[in-house]
Amino acid sequence: MTEKLQEEAPKLTSLSLRNQVSFFIPGVFVSGDARRDYAFEPGLSYRLEKKIARDSTTEGFDYWYGLRIIPFNGYGTYRNQNARFNFLAFGPSFTLSDIRVEADSSDSKKSSENKEKSKKTATSASKNSKGWLFSFGLSAVSRYVRLPDGGSFEGELETKSIALDPPGIWTEIYYAQIFANTISVEYGGGLHAGESKVFYYISIGMGIWM
Repeated sequence: MTEKLQEEAPKLTSLSLRNQVSFFIPGVFVSGDARRDYAFEPGLSYRLEKKIARDSTTEGFDYWYGLRIIPFNGYGTYRNQNARFNFLAFGPSFTLSDIRVEADSSDSKKSSENKEKSKKTATSASKNSKGWLFSFGLSAVSRYVRLPDGGSFEGELETKSIALDPPGIWTEIYYAQIFANTISVEYGGGLHAGESKVFYYISIGMGIWM
């Protein structure tokens, strides 16, 4: 058991701030009679998060909090009126991560004492890291709507700077590969629930870790 713990890759502990920009391709499920033929276009999402400091270098998750912004731009028919929608969702994000430093070929030649030391000081900018991130949060929405055929701006067709789109909850999961513990490539997807609609999407992104 002790040898197994010693062989476990150290967690990435040196970085405390992450920026992420992701290209995503969305789809949407709608419910009820008011909405139909909704379709949305690919877009770019943004996230800025700070890590909550913790002591362990080998066990448990790391915790992050910050801000997430994601646009959903598309079109559809609401209450028999054709509309062009621009939804900009924004709000707090919370992330659990398990990112570990990749072992290099020289690690197998180190003594047990050196391995333990390397776990505690796994902060070298020359190493790569990889792992999983699970995010969730709440969001409000800034809504801008155009009616190409004219009509009444009511309900979801009403333009608002800040509006609630209940339940306004979302979740995402990503796999990240961090090069030189600075630049990451991240693959994943997520769900975002609004009023009588659920967006789903896959994404690929890049991040800057500091």
